[in-house]
Amino acid sequence: MTSRRISDENVVMRVSKILQAFIVHKSKLTLTQLSEQTGLNPSTVSRIANSLVTTGFLGRDEATKSFYLGINLIQLGEYAKENYSLNRISEPHVKRLANLWKERVVVDFFDDNLCLLTVQYSNAINSGYGLASSQMQVLPHATATGKVLLAFMDKKKLDHYLNTSLYPDEKKIGGTDKTITSVAVLLNELERIRKDGYAFSAGELHDDCHTVGAPIRNMFGEVIAAISISLPIIRNYSEILPLIIDSVKITADDISHDICGIHKEPEAGN
Repeated sequence: MTSRRISDENVVMRVSKILQAFIVHKSKLTLTQLSEQTGLNPSTVSRIANSLVTTGFLGRDEATKSFYLGINLIQLGEYAKENYSLNRISEPHVKRLANLWKERVVVDFFDDNLCLLTVQYSNAINSGYGLASSQMQVLPHATATGKVLLAFMDKKKLDHYLNTSLYPDEKKIGGTDKTITSVAVLLNELERIRKDGYAFSAGELHDDCHTVGAPIRNMFGEVIAAISISLPIIRNYSEILPLIIDSVKITADDISHDICGIHKEPEAGN
């Protein structure tokens, strides 16, 4: 077991050296250049580089016999940059909303497999703030953030979700007798969310908790994430629920505004 772990770590280090060589030196490098820059044996470089080409993390120019960063790596970098920005920008807003109502607030987005990921959270009750980057293996449409993301999703992706993920299973956390299992009912719910600008989950993930969520948009108006607040049923927020909904929507808009501000080009003359 130990030798296998050491071997895996060596592979990771070698891959890292090869990828970093493109950042430090040139946009295109031959096998000989990669070997010189990384200090790795040419056969080792060849084996790893060709594997990275197969997976799309490197590209290969057959005319010059050189390698360059592949589209998958570039997309991964953009993906990481966007979510780092989202985490950093949303943090003060998430803290403010959590402190306002003394409840848990999260910012979620979908990964490529339509699993919810939490990029920012604040739990005012425990006075704990931070990043929760692990996958939430829950039923997305049983949550407020999941409903928001589904409501503004590309139709093809939504159809795939409706055909494969509507029913609870042993791999997903949560799901109650209130969880939506009808395609027609869910579609009506998603239409309401698009109209009203917020989602509400009434004990659909856990019997003892409601959640309110709203969309976070990028500079193009695309919904890239959602923010939600958890409302334990025991605290009975029914009388002030409209105020809570408004505060969640305002917070989502504030985050969206800051995201647009970060990415705006400076005006001419500034």
